[in-house]
Amino acid sequence: MVQFGENEFSIVGIRAASKEGRLVDQVPPLDRRITFPAADRTLADTLKLICDSINVRLMVEFRGGPEKSRHVMIGSNNEVAREVLARAMRLPAGMKISWVLSYMPDLQAYLLGSRAAQAEIMSANGTELQTLYWPKYQ
Repeated sequence: MVQFGENEFSIVGIRAASKEGRLVDQVPPLDRRITFPAADRTLADTLKLICDSINVRLMVEFRGGPEKSRHVMIGSNNEVAREVLARAMRLPAGMKISWVLSYMPDLQAYLLGSRAAQAEIMSANGTELQTLYWPKYQ
C-alpha cells in the first residue's frame, strides 16, 4: 500500500504471475516518472496525457457534466505518475475520484478506469451511498 496526499492511498501490485505461473517483479506503470509542460487542460485531456506518458490506455468515460468540462492547470517535472494523477483529480468542489489500474493479458495492455468515490451514510431511509467531494477551497 502506498500513501500519498491526505487520506489517499493506492494498493500497488509489485509482482505478477508469469506465463509459467511464477511470481516475477514488475514496475507498476503509475510508479514511472513523467514530465510534461504546465498548461490549462480539461480533466479528460490531462488524464489522457498522463496515460499516454506511461503507456496506459485510458478507460474513463466522461458523459458530460462538470467533470468533463472542468479544467486543471498542471504540469509535471520528473514526478511519479500516481502523484500527478492524484493532483489532477483534486478539483476544488469536484467529485473525489477513485481509480483502478488493471492489466489485461489478452490485450497485453494496462487499462485505467475511474469512478466517483462514495461512502456509506446512515440516513432515515437506511444506508445510502453518498458521492464525496473535495472542499471548495484547498
